[in-house]
Amino acid sequence: MGEKELKIFEYLLIGSFPDPTLITGVKKDIKRFRRPFIVEWTLPIEISSCPAYTKDKLCEIYKKRPFTCRMFPRTHTGEIHPFCPMGESVCTVKRWKEPIFTRRLAKLDAFLMNMLFLKKDGERLLAELLYEENPFRGPALYNSYLILVLILAKVDVKTALLNQRIAIKRLKSQGLEDVNFYIPDSDNIMPAKLSGIEINLDYLLFRIEREQLLEKLTTIIREIL
Repeated sequence: MGEKELKIFEYLLIGSFPDPTLITGVKKDIKRFRRPFIVEWTLPIEISSCPAYTKDKLCEIYKKRPFTCRMFPRTHTGEIHPFCPMGESVCTVKRWKEPIFTRRLAKLDAFLMNMLFLKKDGERLLAELLYEENPFRGPALYNSYLILVLILAKVDVKTALLNQRIAIKRLKSQGLEDVNFYIPDSDNIMPAKLSGIEINLDYLLFRIEREQLLEKLTTIIREIL
């Protein structure tokens, strides 16, 4: 979360998913949801290793690898990741200090959650705010909420999205088309086709160019924070 290195976007796909429960239309208890949308690095499960690995099993973006990779084998909670068999014996990373980004994201999410749950016609108001006709009917990987997160992280949004196109083409060059994405914080898996994901990405880039979406969402961030 809050990654700024554009090189990362050339290798790893990042997606924004509506909360799986919200997709079904169940919105009774605000305490059940941490946020209306979930953003996390996602990997097609057909790939047996990270897309940034070389044929020699070395990390091609090691110097600019994501924060979660730098922390491994510690998780974001400070615990040792269960996938690491050597655990503490190889872990030199101490508990991490919460970045400013995560606090700003929490503030944004709280604003959106209050609008969704506490306002009359909350879903309609949130749709108008995000400039999305049906923000929970997705899940579409590339959407207005993802743009808000990239703005928060102070990423060059257009370049990051164009680099996502590079990542998609790299996966397609490996013969992949049908992929599955784990939706974080849930047991749900979303099947998808890379060609469809690419169309979704191109449509968001079109909206940025023709609808001034980036400028509109930047204004919203300034007003909220």
